[in-house]
Amino acid sequence: MRYVSTRGGGEPQRFSDILLEGLAPDGGLYVPEAYPQADLAAWRGKSYPELATAILQLFMDDVPGLQALIARTYTRAASLTRARSGTRAGKSKNSRKA
Repeated sequence: MRYVSTRGGGEPQRFSDILLEGLAPDGGLYVPEAYPQADLAAWRGKSYPELATAILQLFMDDVPGLQALIARTYTRAASLTRARSGTRAGKSKNSRKA
């Protein structure tokens, strides 16, 4: 998968080359050069980590160990750690009440 600028400048880049860049040098956003076809039938019945891997591999095909990274991210232990710490998406323990 290669990414190009929405403003048309520069050469197509790999995901790992643009990950930390932010904007393209010409000020455009990076978007896929071509979008992959979604295989909805193949995705049915997959667990969330399996589905995340199937989708992200289409866009991040040059990230070594992506499947292992996703597996570590979506584990029961990680979920329990977040639950015990009292944090949840969009709110931390240190948030002030209005």
